[in-house]
Amino acid sequence: MQAAARLHVVAAAQRRQAAAPPVAAAATAAALAGSLGLPSAALAVAATDPQAAAAAQAVYELAALDSATAGTLAAVLKPALSLASLLMIVRIVMSWYPEIDGKQMPWSIAYTPTEPLLEATRKVVPPFNGLDVSPIVWVALLSFLAEILTGPQGILSLIARKGI
Repeated sequence: MQAAARLHVVAAAQRRQAAAPPVAAAATAAALAGSLGLPSAALAVAATDPQAAAAAQAVYELAALDSATAGTLAAVLKPALSLASLLMIVRIVMSWYPEIDGKQMPWSIAYTPTEPLLEATRKVVPPFNGLDVSPIVWVALLSFLAEILTGPQGILSLIARKGI
């Protein structure tokens, strides 16, 4: 994980140096590789992949967080992602009972905040054999985000714990 983060930081630095002459950019990349302990093959991949450069920028900005801000952000995101997952699970159960009117209480508590997301997702992932899989997609996505950002080995947790 640390090597991948280092690779992304190097890619971001290379992208910033794109305006410089190729010799200067190569020298900068070589200097960064030496300081971070990266092989030159990893630098070549980072320099040629625009998606890696975009990911590098995001990681670089995230790494600029101090530990207190990362801890606060994790403390806010963890319950928010858990609540969103819970609402999506309620929507899964609601889909089993088509006679439920989602616009009436108490069902509107889960229906109103989730329907805009699910409506957009249904355009991309249509119902499968009459089964609306869009809330399942969102539960998976929210669980993944919660684990990557706020889990025990999540990015924000690591920054908050180690002061990266």
